[in-house]
Amino acid sequence: MAITDTTVVPQLLQTVYDLLAYQPLRTELVYEQFVSRGMVQRTGGQGTTPQPGSTVTFTFVNDLTEVASTIAESTDVTPQSMGTTQISVTAQEYGGAVTVTQRLDEVGLVRVSPIAAERIGRQMGAQMDNVVKAAVQAGTNVAFSGTATSRTTIGPTGDTLTAFDVRRAVAKLRGFGAKGVSGALYGGLIHPDASVDLRAEGVANGGWRPVHEYQAGTAIFMGEVGTFEGARFVESARAPLFADAGNGSGAGGTIDVYATLFIGLEAIAKVIGYRRQTVVGPVVDSLRRFQPVGWKAMEGYGRFREGALFRVESRSSIGNDL
Repeated sequence: MAITDTTVVPQLLQTVYDLLAYQPLRTELVYEQFVSRGMVQRTGGQGTTPQPGSTVTFTFVNDLTEVASTIAESTDVTPQSMGTTQISVTAQEYGGAVTVTQRLDEVGLVRVSPIAAERIGRQMGAQMDNVVKAAVQAGTNVAFSGTATSRTTIGPTGDTLTAFDVRRAVAKLRGFGAKGVSGALYGGLIHPDASVDLRAEGVANGGWRPVHEYQAGTAIFMGEVGTFEGARFVESARAPLFADAGNGSGAGGTIDVYATLFIGLEAIAKVIGYRRQTVVGPVVDSLRRFQPVGWKAMEGYGRFREGALFRVESRSSIGNDL
């Protein structure tokens, strides 16, 4: 018996669609968890430091100079002047929106409205995480791995993150007087590519402690992978990566530079004008078919204690692989 040629009845062969809408691969949002609770202030006459406007100014009263000399019995001391320094953090407006049509929502493969709402929420969180990241990665305390002396001199060999780099960063923070985020431990935010080199060295030297060894009774950071040389490390692809910023001479291309951040208590201040919120906009078209969905926020982030931040820039042994 002859087999029916499928080209004769193509209507019987149709594409099958999975009636689920999947989200793309995502990274966890990590920066907000390093903002100390007491470092969140409101603008516009609200909160513990009421003042009008969108900017909060923080004032530090400097310590007095330590005087080693003795004082005379019959001579009065000369009063010292008290000095102050200030930093300001300004809340800026951010936001985004999409429009869902009635036709797409009713006759599409899946309902678009809940998907749009979820994607809007994700965009809000990720964008604000990037705002914190921009402030933190611009800190002034920085060192470079290996023999590099700047970001552009990080080369194709060596210059990977080492135990010495961690010890140096921790020592500098302690020298600045920075407090840890958990007892004496500082937070460490590291890119997975840089973590490959550091963890290999840490495990080989017996110094790396996985989370399960100390998690009892301890609040764990999102993405935390272990402690090493005085820092609790959070591994995330949202750690700073400066693509092609290094010196690639002789390597057939430029070198990606990874920044590992070491964070102490009160390193970051957050200012809120109004809190993040999702918004279902008004339907204003003539036939009421277009429904806008969006988000908005008025926030700002700044480095509150510069001495509570340290950055180490390095290459990765697996960087530029793909």
